[in-house]
Amino acid sequence: MENILNIADEMMLSISESEYYKNYILCKKKVMQDSELLAKMKEFKRLHVHIQCKIANGEPYDLNEEANVSRLYFNLLQNKTAKEFFESEAKLYKIIAEIFSKLGRQCSELLTEF
Repeated sequence: MENILNIADEMMLSISESEYYKNYILCKKKVMQDSELLAKMKEFKRLHVHIQCKIANGEPYDLNEEANVSRLYFNLLQNKTAKEFFESEAKLYKIIAEIFSKLGRQCSELLTEF
């Protein structure tokens, strides 16, 4: 068991040393230096998560809320720093999702073979 946890630690270290993560941190620092942009991005994230939670829970949500989130996202993408952050975040999330997917498939194969 300890070996498995050590491998997980090594994987996290590898992710933190990757260009994906380094670029994400660089872009995040740029966003943090612009208080107005940071406030807009926090508001976007808050509203986006709010809608996603409603969807996940099967709760109705106001289509105007969704339109406002889309409009805010579109406006943020006009800012080079915000656009670079969102792109770096998406790339990092994609590689992490690929890792989880691969682990899930392999664990499924291990558990179903008998």
